[in-house]
Amino acid sequence: MSSRSRKLALPILAITIMLSSVPSFAADTVSEAQWLINLVSQNDGKAFCLPENATLNDVSYANVKFSKEHPELHDHLTDRQVIQGIAESYPCAAVTNTPTPNLNTKNVEVAPKGEFSSIDTKPTMAIMQRLSSTTGHENDDLVNQIVKNPGNYMPPIFFALANLFYRQGDIDNAIFWFNAARLRGSFDADICTDVTARSAISGLVQQIPTDLRKKQFDDIPKLKNITARVLKWDEITPYNYDHRWISLHGMNAINSGLGNAASTAPLTVPRENWAALAQKNRDQYRASLDSAIDMVQKQRANTNPLPTGS
Repeated sequence: MSSRSRKLALPILAITIMLSSVPSFAADTVSEAQWLINLVSQNDGKAFCLPENATLNDVSYANVKFSKEHPELHDHLTDRQVIQGIAESYPCAAVTNTPTPNLNTKNVEVAPKGEFSSIDTKPTMAIMQRLSSTTGHENDDLVNQIVKNPGNYMPPIFFALANLFYRQGDIDNAIFWFNAARLRGSFDADICTDVTARSAISGLVQQIPTDLRKKQFDDIPKLKNITARVLKWDEITPYNYDHRWISLHGMNAINSGLGNAASTAPLTVPRENWAALAQKNRDQYRASLDSAIDMVQKQRANTNPLPTGS
């Protein structure tokens, strides 16, 4: 690791504090920080050029600035947008003989090439936009279509659906679709061969209001019941969508767009492994939620001890 990479890795506490607003699973905070370190280390000097004394605080501020300038992103940045945000604050001024994307402009895209270019997420993005802009019940027909045929839709749509139900005050459905989104998203991350793409799920979780993520633990028996329904739903609901959507959030896709050597490896693990991985994903999800519930109950017991003599 270069000296610059070591400098960037030092102020990890600031990033951890910034990301600790996502209380769902403690591991997310560490993985998000490590993801950011890896992203910066792999792209510094290529897509952007940080000063020698730059810290992760500087990188974080650059993306906070970018988020404020692009409120339509709802404070969620994909890997490509993170790179763009850093590039706008720290462009590479040197001219090289190798053509590079012009990242020192607004609304720039790092367009993936090769197999990545065949992944069509435009319909999903359009549906998410409709759901996020829904103020009442004007899109109930779309919502009903998704609920009746969920196997046809990519997991990011379920995150948007959970947000919509939360805004409408339908907390039970919001909790159901939030957990369904995480479960399906985690499976897509598991079968993706680019491990750096897994940060997409943590990013989507950040779109869910903190209040909802906390509120699901208000009624533990109800949460367990909803989770059991989600696990059964996942088991019987088909996967009629392109699992490769998550690959667009990984470094391999970004590197392909930057003109770096493209990987020839398949984007997903062999299909014959999917059924076993789906079951493993459900088992791990159940165990993770049980652990989170146990942690919440212990915290409440310590906060509200029984009166002496009771």
